[in-house]
Amino acid sequence: MPTAKEQLIDVIKTTDCDGFTAEIVEEYDDYVRATYTSPTFGFIDDVEFWFTRDDRSTVEYSSRSRVGREDGGKNRNRIRTLRKALTSKYDWASVGF
Repeated sequence: MPTAKEQLIDVIKTTDCDGFTAEIVEEYDDYVRATYTSPTFGFIDDVEFWFTRDDRSTVEYSSRSRVGREDGGKNRNRIRTLRKALTSKYDWASVGF
């Protein structure tokens, strides 16, 4: 059975998030950073995931655009899409969304 981090990376690499291209750019024992590049204008969004050090079963996340303040809900939708994929593929629990 893959670790939680391996499951997350698999979902990042295999889940379509509005046609954006995902790339893992940083990875540590308790941290993963990915970028998502828009297909139209090449804008880059940063998405970070932190696995809590005391209990690797909790993941905190952040998704934000590098440019501008409005993203048309892309970052929120991306996280929702990834959470749904983790829940359906690996039976992750998703709290608060």
